[in-house]
Amino acid sequence: MTGVQTCALPIWNWIAQAGLDYTRLMATSDYDQFYQEWLPHWGVQRVFPLNGKAAFSLGYEGNYHFSDSGSAPAPFNQSDFDDRTDQMLVATYVQILGKYAVIQPYYRFKYTHFTQYTMGSRNDCLNTFGLALYWILCPNCNVRAFVGYDIKNSDNSSVPEYHQFDAGGGVNVSLRF
Repeated sequence: MTGVQTCALPIWNWIAQAGLDYTRLMATSDYDQFYQEWLPHWGVQRVFPLNGKAAFSLGYEGNYHFSDSGSAPAPFNQSDFDDRTDQMLVATYVQILGKYAVIQPYYRFKYTHFTQYTMGSRNDCLNTFGLALYWILCPNCNVRAFVGYDIKNSDNSSVPEYHQFDAGGGVNVSLRF
């Protein structure tokens, strides 16, 4: 179950946002809750129009995960061992290609600090490079294809680091009431 409360305020190509998400995860066999999380989040973004068909944006997003994992396994032994804060910097370029296509390369740096980690400190960094292509079918529907490459590092040797390549696609539909 997730609830989202977000507002955006555009002022002279600035967008400020704040919100609160709630997540509750339950086992499928007996519907016992095994995780819940409150996530206040905030952010600011500045859009730099380059011409009528291109724009560049820089943004910051932050959040704090107030988690409850129930009875945590050893060595954690506390239900909030997964509490953490994320700080993200995002750079995006958007280019309109003709009448029906948009291309969007982006970069995101994410720093995660685990505040209740009991096995020493833990700070993770995630660098994401991506590219998305949108084909606009009509004002309320588009098809997208994307590729992304992630590089994750941690200062805790017990946490695996990785490089990951993703590719996929989808359909976006907007309903207005």
